[in-house]
Amino acid sequence: MNQQEILVSVILPLFNAEKFIKLAVDSVLNQTYKNFELIIINDGSTDNSYKIVSEISDSRILLINQENLGLAATLNKCLKLAKGDLIARMDADDICEPNRLELQVKSFQKNPKLVLLAAATKYIDENGNFIAQSFPILGSNNIKYFLLNKGNVIAHPTVMFKKEAVLKAGGYCEKIGQYFEDHDLWVSMIKLGDFENLETPILQYRLSPGSISGISLENDDFSSKVLAFLNKKHTGKTPDYNLISERKINLSKITQEEKIRLFDNGILRLKKSENKMKLILNSIPFLSLKYKLRLLSTIRTKI
Repeated sequence: MNQQEILVSVILPLFNAEKFIKLAVDSVLNQTYKNFELIIINDGSTDNSYKIVSEISDSRILLINQENLGLAATLNKCLKLAKGDLIARMDADDICEPNRLELQVKSFQKNPKLVLLAAATKYIDENGNFIAQSFPILGSNNIKYFLLNKGNVIAHPTVMFKKEAVLKAGGYCEKIGQYFEDHDLWVSMIKLGDFENLETPILQYRLSPGSISGISLENDDFSSKVLAFLNKKHTGKTPDYNLISERKINLSKITQEEKIRLFDNGILRLKKSENKMKLILNSIPFLSLKYKLRLLSTIRTKI
């Protein structure tokens, strides 16, 4: 099948992102790969987000307005509307690199067993300034090992997956909502095919103190609790959903000053991680970045 014949459905849940949504949409519309639809569901925004998108004239956009249902429910609605066999996730404040869809579609063409593909990212701040680059885990078995034993190594906004596989896995868990709905879905898909990360950054991932749900709290064992939850859920045991309400309560107690401090600490960790990875990668001669990362990924599963 010719590459351009494969329809990709880009799904973008929208909530109060008036400052960034035009940049995000434009980055999708300007892709080198042209055969896609862009499904945007405005999930009860109270700012001008919906108005801004409604003024963009492009036949590839399907814009829907709804009362607030939450992230997981909105993503599932996007999946039901999607016409493409391949689904690409996009967030309302991020920016796609121009060749994102092209690179990902080519990867699916090369490997018929591939069901989930993510990639490296360039982290940026609210003003679009570069913060750091990620160096992801490579190799299907390595990725699956990390998802079950160490944490989520799939950057949700970079993901492209086969619609058939996601629907077979049950879609996003609406009971979980927004805290680790992506990690849960990846674990649900583990037996359905291959996973992979691209070593090339395909997205500028915007970080802000408002995205505190993705940053570890001090003295918080949430990550280990999530792993225990997922291992129970996906081995037929009953997990404790109180984990989700506890997380919501803990986040609600954080003051704005604490959010900024935790955010700044998270940024420092990203920069230190990038510098550490660069030193390690530069110490390995001759190999390409892809093979260096694949080698390091295998080693990290043994540590």
